[in-house]
Amino acid sequence: MKQIVTMILIAAGLLAHGQKGVPNDFTGNFSQHNLKVEWVKDYDCRIPMEKVVENLKMSGLVAQPQTGEGTVYGALAPLMIDYRKAGATAMGVKPYISQMKYTGQVIIRKTEFGYTVTMKKIVTEMDTDMVFMGAHTKGMTYNFEDWAIDRNGNWKKTFMGKPAYTLDFAFGDLLTEVLDCE
Repeated sequence: MKQIVTMILIAAGLLAHGQKGVPNDFTGNFSQHNLKVEWVKDYDCRIPMEKVVENLKMSGLVAQPQTGEGTVYGALAPLMIDYRKAGATAMGVKPYISQMKYTGQVIIRKTEFGYTVTMKKIVTEMDTDMVFMGAHTKGMTYNFEDWAIDRNGNWKKTFMGKPAYTLDFAFGDLLTEVLDCE
């Protein structure tokens, strides 16, 4: 009887999360070229670059942001994805979303209509300690490409759809606050 109840609860958890309607081929603002994945999004914001730099410093999103001509860039501070904001549940997300910290490079460029944000060289680091075949996994790092694309440069089915939506939403949400966009 306990097994039946457990199976029903697991099935309900997988089916009942809030990301209904996400197409199975959704990749959002992720793109890939030469087996490297980037997240690129344009924002229509009219705030001055100085305010973007100030917001970025205050957010702690980028440790020691550097500025160039019309650009601010730096290393993404390790962050956990807030998958719940995207409407997902713990049972409905992949472990590379719920149990990993994300780092990488963030570049914010001023454009004619606002800003373009690029995240590249994305790396995931296991945040929880699990034992797998006798080895502890906490602190193990993986290139994001391992989760998103296969060795031929095709999007993995396990990435497209809801996982891509969750990450796309989370990255976009973080940077919307920094750029003070609505």
